[in-house]
Amino acid sequence: MENGQESTLRALFAPIFESLEAERLKIVNRNVTIMAIGLGLVVGGALFTYDLGNPFFVLSGLLLGVFIYLIFSDKGAKEWRHKYKTQVIEAIVKSFFGESGVYEPQNGHSEAEFMGTELFNRSPDRYHAEDLIKGMVDKTLICFSEVKAEYKTRNSKGKISWHTIFKGILFTADFNKHFIGRTIVKQKSFWNFFSQGNIELENPAFREEFAVYSHDGIEARYILSPSLMEKILLLNKNWGGSLGFSFIRSQLIIAIPSYKNFFEISIWSKVESQNKWQKDWQIIADMVTIVNDLDLNTRIWTKV
Repeated sequence: MENGQESTLRALFAPIFESLEAERLKIVNRNVTIMAIGLGLVVGGALFTYDLGNPFFVLSGLLLGVFIYLIFSDKGAKEWRHKYKTQVIEAIVKSFFGESGVYEPQNGHSEAEFMGTELFNRSPDRYHAEDLIKGMVDKTLICFSEVKAEYKTRNSKGKISWHTIFKGILFTADFNKHFIGRTIVKQKSFWNFFSQGNIELENPAFREEFAVYSHDGIEARYILSPSLMEKILLLNKNWGGSLGFSFIRSQLIIAIPSYKNFFEISIWSKVESQNKWQKDWQIIADMVTIVNDLDLNTRIWTKV
């Protein structure tokens, strides 16, 4: 972020941060009071138990303390975090996309869209997506959201364990070429290292990094031009070598793994001291940069 742009945004957010900080202090003070009451009940129950020799009272005090905290401690905190999103993140989105920018904190890519990428080998048993952002970058419409998909296993004793299929950002963009089929570009993991896909491309570095699957080899080569393959290799390197790509019906989809939780703010730290808005600004900037990194605004032949 350039200094001038940061100063402008900081000045824009200053009154918002001041208001959020005042509300945060009220909520934190209330939570601390509630925790003190809950702790007092537990201690009181313990002392009472010591006198009566009955563990029922300490258990009752503990349960009552936990109950009071769970019922009242988050009062206002959820609304406060939502206010940060609608006031700060929405302003950042508008700064990038102008009036075309849309931010929907409660929405994200659907499970059907997730599976439609054909990048994942199994359906999730538990799926969540949020923080949908979309807007125009010159000629290119992009859309991205945070996604977490998991599957469950059950051991011989019936205990359920959850395993991550994917956690990160699902990014979609209007591609700069018309095509009608599907071409899937997957990382070569340990398990599929010897799988070359069903399409052999001319770039040896690309073949070493990715397996390419398509029903139409001619269309796959039309999409994955020598120039685009080089750009994908560089983009993949910049993101830590973990990206997956789908080219489906003139759309580009990129799966970007990440265990960070974007667009969230803690109520237990000062708003300004968290520097959260700069990090949220940066991840949106990174998504916009993908358009330039892959040269998506250069339209090919009939694509407008």
